[in-house]
Amino acid sequence: SAHSLFCHLRSVLPGQPVDLTSSQAETYAEAVALYADALQRAGRLEQAILAYRQALNTRLSNHPTWRYALSFGLGRVALALGQHETAIAALLEAGQLEASDPALHQALAVAYASLDLATDAYQAAAEAARLDQDNPETQAWFASQCLALMEKPSGRGLPAPQAAVRALERAIELAPQRAGLFVQLAKAHLAAGEPQPALASLDKLLAAPDGELQSTMDDLEQAACIYRTIQAPAQAAVALLQALHLAEAEGPNLPPALRAGLTYQLSQAYFESGNLPLSLEAIDQSLALAPGSLEACRQKVQIQLGLRDLPGALVTLALAESLSPQAWDLPLQKGLILTASNNLANAFIETQRTATLAQALPETGSYADRVAFINWLANTLTQALGTEPAIQNPIADPGKLTPVLRLYQACQQAEIAFQSTGN
Repeated sequence: SAHSLFCHLRSVLPGQPVDLTSSQAETYAEAVALYADALQRAGRLEQAILAYRQALNTRLSNHPTWRYALSFGLGRVALALGQHETAIAALLEAGQLEASDPALHQALAVAYASLDLATDAYQAAAEAARLDQDNPETQAWFASQCLALMEKPSGRGLPAPQAAVRALERAIELAPQRAGLFVQLAKAHLAAGEPQPALASLDKLLAAPDGELQSTMDDLEQAACIYRTIQAPAQAAVALLQALHLAEAEGPNLPPALRAGLTYQLSQAYFESGNLPLSLEAIDQSLALAPGSLEACRQKVQIQLGLRDLPGALVTLALAESLSPQAWDLPLQKGLILTASNNLANAFIETQRTATLAQALPETGSYADRVAFINWLANTLTQALGTEPAIQNPIADPGKLTPVLRLYQACQQAEIAFQSTGN
């Protein structure tokens, strides 16, 4: 409607604002301002920023209320367009006219953070939280900004973790039913180097009676991740079981990949807590939902090795190889398992395949890292299969050792070059 009003006024009023009467100019200016706001809401940001600038060149700029609204609008649009310096200038001008709007300081904090001005961003975010102390959304937003600023080089000396904890405690007072706040509080405690309070925050989440907290699958998944970070895999499993319970309530509307991801994480939590049978059961459920998951295959192999199920591990490795034929570590694991099973003939075949695939690895990482890797791989293969004795072994054709010996030669040459250059 603002667009229609503006177009109508442009059609009935003189072509240039200087030709308008005082009353017409006032109406024209207000139409331009409304049009700028309408463009912003419609996502037409390039046009909106031009309209805001045009409105600021009218007599509305002499009116404090209008000038504040236009400067704030210009700042928000410039921020959305990535014009951070323009955004900061416009928002600071708006702040000189009206400094009590939390949204203004929130936008200013985001703009400062985008330019890695962590101290200024923290101060602006803190002011937004101070002005809106009774809004749990603003308190939670402030906490998230604090944690994000800690990741910036310029934000390492800020009291951000402690401030985030206080803000989230206040948010929980205001909205105790929101489970996500307890997860955020745990993250803030971890950032402050306080694992025990983090654990206590998550325990409240798990111990709450049904219906008391508005938990989502994402809340519980994040809680499980934090539990595993602080070496509490048993609680992580409980959180993931609750998440899967919510997933069952979704029925067929839930994508299988999401359920597969939850059961995969559940398998990891059981594995870390030492419950291998339940870990195997969970990973089988994950593979049934996502049979093409290489990560799940790798996880199952580790579980089967822990259970001493070497034949089962070989079957799973064969499935993994069908999903990723170029993965050098898969035939390496098969070779080691076959060696442990005293099946040296097939172990040797897998060793050859490993050596061949390893030579084709992309040249990534530092030079020293690659030297160390080649050295480790060559020694692992030859120690597992006994390279030198294998030459006299009837099952071993000396020609078949070429890939392994080539790795040794590459390793020796690399070490000589490394030691001679000191690079």
